[in-house]
Amino acid sequence: MKILITGGHFSPAYALIQYMKEKTKIVVAGRKYAFEGDNTLSYEFETCQKEGIAFVPISSGRIQRRLTRYTFTSILKIPNGLASSIAIIKKEKPDVVVSFGGYLAVPIVISAYLLKIPIVLHEQTLHAGYANKFLARFASVICISYKESEQYFPKEKIVFTGLPIRKEVFEKKDIFKFPQGDKVIYVTGGSAGAHAINSLVEKNLEKLLKKYIIVHQTGDTVRYKDFERLSEFKKSLPKNMSERYILKKYIFPDEIGTVYYSSDVVISRSGANTIAELLVLSKKALLIPLPGGQSGEQLGNAEYFVQHGVGQILIQDDITDEGFLQTIDHLISAKAESSISENTATEKLYTIIQSVYEKKKHTKKT
Repeated sequence: MKILITGGHFSPAYALIQYMKEKTKIVVAGRKYAFEGDNTLSYEFETCQKEGIAFVPISSGRIQRRLTRYTFTSILKIPNGLASSIAIIKKEKPDVVVSFGGYLAVPIVISAYLLKIPIVLHEQTLHAGYANKFLARFASVICISYKESEQYFPKEKIVFTGLPIRKEVFEKKDIFKFPQGDKVIYVTGGSAGAHAINSLVEKNLEKLLKKYIIVHQTGDTVRYKDFERLSEFKKSLPKNMSERYILKKYIFPDEIGTVYYSSDVVISRSGANTIAELLVLSKKALLIPLPGGQSGEQLGNAEYFVQHGVGQILIQDDITDEGFLQTIDHLISAKAESSISENTATEKLYTIIQSVYEKKKHTKKT
């Protein structure tokens, strides 16, 4: 069996890859660069390169929800994206295409459908994304992470699997050395980073470092150069503070378990994958949802987290430095707990893929 994986949510895709890479052939079709008009390499590309996973870059356009300088050029890329996706499917000859949503998945899924390749969609969010709602008509099966997502898809295609979580989040390795007895805060804006969060931490960094150890994952955007600027800031700090500030462009899969295990509080956006990981690990979190987003998706995720775990939400446009620091202090002293303690989503999703593959083989024979 050969599986082609595509879509914009790489963390659950990577969890699936880990689970089945010894069982089947895998190719990932995705974005080589993190942002349109930016030559920063994407997290998925770098991870696949690092781990020897076959990767095919896609260049496709999308209809953007707001006007930017890339809007028209992006629209012009749509036909080319479909043509190149058909070529990818013909060349790779997958038995099943598995999509994890996002605009990049659209041309691949349509191409697979036209070439009669069965499709499994996975929806990561509480409120289904535009791409998956559109692509549902082409799918053989639609796997959902939350029961609340049922309303967006044809009932006869839905299977509840939950959200796959990469195995590394449960693995502690001796990678980072932290001073004993000090509380650790992990700051992340997702694989691409979040400039607003980076800037907020930067403004308050010296005050934070007097109390806490900070592990800060900035991303690597060429536009803002947060990592480079904060690297210079780190050099300017007294040695005792500089040693308490661990600055990284990315936290790679073999590092994430150690960082999570060591962290007392996580400061983060509230993407679906982050929320799932925080809940299953019973981590306390200060969540700063991406403003706007897709129908307020991240705010909904954050509210779900607060209902099931220990955390607080700060709205980006309303944050004050004083409120930010007070919230961190409050969470540090709070007791961590979660009502979610098990995750079998990866195994369930792989079973679905196998069943779709077996059905395809049986149909061919008959």
